Amino acid sequence: MTHQPSEPMSDITCQQVAALASAYLDDHLADEKKVRIVLHLAACNGCDVYVKQIASVRRVLGQLLKTAPD
Repeated sequence: MTHQPSEPMSDITCQQVAALASAYLDDHLADEKKVRIVLHLAACNGCDVYVKQIASVRRVLGQLLKTAPD
């Protein structure tokens, strides 16, 4: 996950975004931290793709769990 040096970045790192991705997707973060992540995702395509992939995997797993036989 990298970004172009000329792009504005929030003060949160790619590693922090990766570590907080699940909490972000679950809406378990304070507003200030969510804003920092949103700003980072707007500037960092790698992190944006990563968070979208995590969200997609979670959605598919949720659907599989609903349809799995008991």
